[in-house]
Amino acid sequence: MGTTTIFDIITSTVIGGMLLLMALRLNAQAIETNAIYQNNLNLQQGMVALVDIVEADFRKIGYCKDFTKISPPNIAIVYADSVSIKFLTDIPASPAPTEFGDGIVDTIWYYTGSIGGNPNNPREKPLYRVVNGNTATGWNLGVTRFALRYYDALGDTLPFPIADPKLIYTLEINVSLESPAPMTQIEYRDSTSASEDFKVYWKQIRLASRNLRNR
Repeated sequence: MGTTTIFDIITSTVIGGMLLLMALRLNAQAIETNAIYQNNLNLQQGMVALVDIVEADFRKIGYCKDFTKISPPNIAIVYADSVSIKFLTDIPASPAPTEFGDGIVDTIWYYTGSIGGNPNNPREKPLYRVVNGNTATGWNLGVTRFALRYYDALGDTLPFPIADPKLIYTLEINVSLESPAPMTQIEYRDSTSASEDFKVYWKQIRLASRNLRNR
């Protein structure tokens, strides 16, 4: 076997190896891109599901089919702080006779639990919804932030602690979700790091319940 033949074999082997590495790299990138897309889609769907419930509840603060049972409307918010709110409303019974409630006053309490329940993401904490003191329903959707801010009738921010919930006129809601299970542990290696591919945000500025404004 001549020197030229050996050189051709070596060259072919090197080129073939490089092409194989390129193909493996492209395949890995395609898998990673698809995983990120699917992860982001799941987060977006989770946020939509959460926001639908939160907005529906918050916009009905102070509402009751029998309006005399929550009068005046500014008594509807029972308690409020930066991560928790308890209020009066009227939600449909189950199965719901109407979409507007059954004329019975209900109490809904939103609050966040402690962080650390998910070893994959040190920032995740459950968001709970309690109706009439029953068993809390928690969202394990990767909630990392549920923050509330309150404003009075003049649009001024109410300082914490909220001494008089009757002054609340509008609310600001901030929610952040992160993937409960990142692609690699380095994404959530501490309390501050996370790729933007693993986060979604939602902010409702000056959400106003029609009933709170009816004063």
